[in-house]
Amino acid sequence: MTSTRQRRGSQHERATAAAFGGERIAGVGRRDVSCERWSIECKSKASLPKWLTGAMEQAERQRRPDTVALVVLHALGERHDEDLVVLRRKEFVELVCAKGSGNLNVSPTQEGAE
Repeated sequence: MTSTRQRRGSQHERATAAAFGGERIAGVGRRDVSCERWSIECKSKASLPKWLTGAMEQAERQRRPDTVALVVLHALGERHDEDLVVLRRKEFVELVCAKGSGNLNVSPTQEGAE
């Protein structure tokens, strides 16, 4: 019998696979979604940490209309090139999708060749 947590995780993986033009890969120890351009690990929680959502809300409040809100996470003592960058999926889609194709699996160079 599948737990609610497992079903929720599977639903998130399927939705992510559809959005990125990939395929959900079931199994432990493997990436959750496989597609040509991305290696995707999905996480679904009842809620995200308040400090993280608060940081995103702060970035969104303070941004100019022509900018993208980002949160950059840094672990003390670690190299800055290992920092994590967090942004909303809708912003990611707008930034990455070449010429508004809506397909996150198409690289800009592939699409430009069409």
